[in-house]
Amino acid sequence: MSTRATIPEADGAGQLTLGAAIGSWRLSLRAAYRSAATIKAYLDAAARFDAFLTANGMPRVVAAIRREHVEAWIVALQDAGPRLATVSLAYRSLQAF
Repeated sequence: MSTRATIPEADGAGQLTLGAAIGSWRLSLRAAYRSAATIKAYLDAAARFDAFLTANGMPRVVAAIRREHVEAWIVALQDAGPRLATVSLAYRSLQAF
C-alpha cells in the first residue's frame, strides 16, 4: 500500500464519487492504525458496493447514495447465498465508511 496522499477525484460535475472516496478512506484507515486485515475487509466491501451501484445504474456520487441503495446491496448479497455472517461483515465494513 502506498502512503502517498491523493486528492479524491470527482465526477464531471465536481462531486465526490464513491470510487474516489475509497482511495482517501484507505489513507485515513492507515493513519488510524487499523490492521491490514481490517483495511482489506473495509476496502473490499466498499469496492463491492461501488461495483453493485455501477452495475445497477445507481448513483455513485457520495452525496446521492441513500439508505435504499445500501439496502438493495444487502438484499442482493443475501440473494447470492453467502452465509449471514458474510453479509453482516460486508454491511459492518461499509458502515464504517
